[in-house]
Amino acid sequence: MDLKKIKEHSNNFYTYQSDKFGSIKIHFKFLVGDSKEDYVKNYILGAYLNKTNKKYKTLKEINDKKKELYGLGCSSYSSTLGNKNILCIDINLASATALEIDYFDEAIEFCKDLIFQPNFQDNKLDKDVLNEIKKDMINYQINDLKTPSVMQSRLLLKELVPNSIIVKRLCYDIDELKEFLDKLTDQDIIDFYNKTISSCIGGFAFGNLSNKEIDKIINTFKFNYIMLDNNYSTKLNLTEGEKEIVSKDTTQSYLYIAYDIKDYEIVDGYIKNSYIYNALEGMLNIATGPLMETLRTKLGIVYHCYADIFSRYGFMIICAQIDKKNKAKAIEGIESALNELRNRETCTKLLQYVKEKMNQNYITCQDKINYQIDEVGNKTFKTTKEFKDKVDKVNKLTVEDIEKQLDNLEKKFIYFYKGDKDEK
Repeated sequence: MDLKKIKEHSNNFYTYQSDKFGSIKIHFKFLVGDSKEDYVKNYILGAYLNKTNKKYKTLKEINDKKKELYGLGCSSYSSTLGNKNILCIDINLASATALEIDYFDEAIEFCKDLIFQPNFQDNKLDKDVLNEIKKDMINYQINDLKTPSVMQSRLLLKELVPNSIIVKRLCYDIDELKEFLDKLTDQDIIDFYNKTISSCIGGFAFGNLSNKEIDKIINTFKFNYIMLDNNYSTKLNLTEGEKEIVSKDTTQSYLYIAYDIKDYEIVDGYIKNSYIYNALEGMLNIATGPLMETLRTKLGIVYHCYADIFSRYGFMIICAQIDKKNKAKAIEGIESALNELRNRETCTKLLQYVKEKMNQNYITCQDKINYQIDEVGNKTFKTTKEFKDKVDKVNKLTVEDIEKQLDNLEKKFIYFYKGDKDEK
């Protein structure tokens, strides 16, 4: 992929023209407030725009029109970009050039209707559609919380990083959610839509596009653009100490150990050592890496284990799914696994594996459409450096770099979700 082919237009809109693929992707992002209520409103608005419209009142009408337009996709959904709450709009369609059918303008006009003509009649939303969305949201949360792996991870986050963006977006109490949904008015959603649709932070178009089609996109989607810094990262302060939760609903136990990344630094909006974190995470999670070798092969105490580095927020978690009686062994085993990376022979072998894997991924991804779309998206929103930059830096990593990074991990919090269900 030749990143020099990415063209910048006005209002932080970028395009990449390529006839390599028979499809087109158009994407926009809008900044949303970061209160817990804003996350709920964002979810509801995204779902509502997908299900009904002033012109196409029912989901069936919308889907029928999408089929008529050769399987066009146009959807709105809530997301996050690091520490920022975002509404995304995705448009996916087959290239009119590849199909040899003149339908592009009609497709873009249809998407324009879906975005700019929401079904707000006399300052009211469609009651049945709204109630369906609320019901689905509550049921989704209830079903999630019935799953032990989800329940314990949410409890962990509430303990480890309370009031953080992660908790605001993922961790709802059912009664709290129901209370907020009951109080939510139609006008709340309408006001939220008007504010959000006027807060575009940019967009891009990728694929088999002519210059005329690009002009059509730019002239159709004239959002109000707001300037936005590319600092999507925030160092979160971790709770210190230890916490144990006992559950009578499961026999499965989960041990989490959280580590603060002491050398966390942001330079020009980018995390300085993110490539080192990626390499370290890869080394720890290899099937023959120190975590599995120590906890499973040597000690035989885990069903599953992994390391997860939250690079945007400056911490790492190591999780081990174990039997409740093996907590102490698992804690010792995790420390032993990290120390094993200080063995030069082990570290050299694992680091070489990660380098080879990343170089292989870089070569194979060049012909993949999702990789190319991601690169254009990264350029548009300045989320991460290009993949080649990361590969080049990882290739230069030494054993000493990994040892230094290990020195910058400080254990802060131990969380144990103890499954104590009667196994009779």
